[in-house]
Amino acid sequence: TTTTTTTTGSAEKKKVPPAPREPPPCVVYVHGNACSRLGSLSLLRPFALGGVALCAIDCAGSGNSGGEFVSLGHYERDDVAAVVDDLRKRRLVGRVALWGRSMGAATALLYASTRDPHVAAVVADSPYSSLVDLCRELVAKARRQRQPTPPSGSTTDGASSRIATRGLSDGGGGENRGEASSRRGPGVGGGGLSGTTQNPQAPPQAQAPTQGPRDLVLGAIAEAALSLVRSSVKHRAGFDIFDVAPIDHVANMRHSATPVLFLHGSRDDFVSPDHSRALHDAHGGDATLLLLPCDHQADRPASAVVEAALFVFDRLVPPSSDRGRYAALLKRLADDGYLGTRDLNHYHHVNNAHDGGTSGTDRSRQLQVECVQLIPNAFSRHLSFSRRRIAGSVAHQFRLRSTNDNSAI
Repeated sequence: TTTTTTTTGSAEKKKVPPAPREPPPCVVYVHGNACSRLGSLSLLRPFALGGVALCAIDCAGSGNSGGEFVSLGHYERDDVAAVVDDLRKRRLVGRVALWGRSMGAATALLYASTRDPHVAAVVADSPYSSLVDLCRELVAKARRQRQPTPPSGSTTDGASSRIATRGLSDGGGGENRGEASSRRGPGVGGGGLSGTTQNPQAPPQAQAPTQGPRDLVLGAIAEAALSLVRSSVKHRAGFDIFDVAPIDHVANMRHSATPVLFLHGSRDDFVSPDHSRALHDAHGGDATLLLLPCDHQADRPASAVVEAALFVFDRLVPPSSDRGRYAALLKRLADDGYLGTRDLNHYHHVNNAHDGGTSGTDRSRQLQVECVQLIPNAFSRHLSFSRRRIAGSVAHQFRLRSTNDNSAI
């Protein structure tokens, strides 16, 4: 309210409308296969403390959304596009970052690399580089698990040496498998599909074992089955599973200067860490890989969640003194047990980005961001969306829920 003096000398009060608030930056969370937007609840509190909105979506065929098929990333990127376009059109949010888990991580990479070059950042937790490569690896894993173990001491055709080296490169132990994977290099599925880690103590004939007729027959059967699946998916769902390959497009994110943080469990025996290694190398720009001491489904270490939250915060919020306060609040959340597991706080860190500075907001490509200050009462908008396909068209049902959470700490 302001007071003005008229020409007659009388005072007159006028109500001045408050200045419009800039929309907050937003993280769009994309869930994994057979999951829903509820997987984002653990991120609501840390992002609320940073003044960042969280938008969680149910992709088609998951959660409360209708849909007959789950395409494992092909159509899900269109779901993300529909949500992000609506958020921007209604001016509910400012800058947008993506956080995906497993299938959602592959979806986020596909969306950022083929649909939207203006994504501020991507956190990709356990993505697969190619759906077809993942299918082949899972088939090879099932074949190895069913393969009988030869009697101890048997050295016929170097079989025992071959099986032992396969167990090291693909197998069971997390640390041994991680070391073998690094020796194989960045290629996906080095031991999962073909080839083994050579044993220097083995005789020369065991150094390069040849595939037997049985392996060749089983491999041919697997490829024939994959071709049948490919044809069936094309006919029923209208897409090619060979097109679900983020590694074919992730280099586009280097050209658009979209930073990516890859998270992957070093003991993941479902989606091999080699997938994230290959994606990290293919990006070739501002990309960081964190190998965590856990498997595919385990909770992530609190220290890794804190680093990922700060990674997003640095690229959504302008540099200010609030970052130190935000980091302290995240540390307090981690110490209180609200962010993942507290006992798994050691992980391997690989970084492609140049040294100097943690924020990506000062780089030449980054667009002008909205000034958003930390909110003292930990207020956040939790946007929930559901998507339904009807007769080839898309009908969007949006539901906006505002949540006041004063007990974040």
